[in-house]
Amino acid sequence: MKKILALSIVVLLALSVLASCGSSDSGLVGYWKGNVEGSEAIIEFSDDGTGKVYYVSDEGSFYFGIEWKDKGDKLEVTMMDETDESEYKLEGDKLTLDGEVLERVSKSDVPDDAVDISSLASLG
Repeated sequence: MKKILALSIVVLLALSVLASCGSSDSGLVGYWKGNVEGSEAIIEFSDDGTGKVYYVSDEGSFYFGIEWKDKGDKLEVTMMDETDESEYKLEGDKLTLDGEVLERVSKSDVPDDAVDISSLASLG
């Protein structure tokens, strides 16, 4: 449980650089993969302003939901009842947020067996 909480905090920091207005016009819409604090993560930005953060580890895969807004060069992300805003840079299929570089991937890269832990976040 401590590992999940620690990973969630790391994701919150990373996502604070990401966010979108929830419009299909945003270049952020899609799936982004990279290492966040040594853990493999895939971030999904849907065109309706929602999304998911997936973590993949030897113990299994899990995800939790987010809401996001693209504010030009800043990304506002709400997850686990906390909202953060961070600067981001989008260059083609590379997204840089909080110094982490994520690459655009396809939905097929998302683990099929990921467990939704969104409800655990509210138990905090």
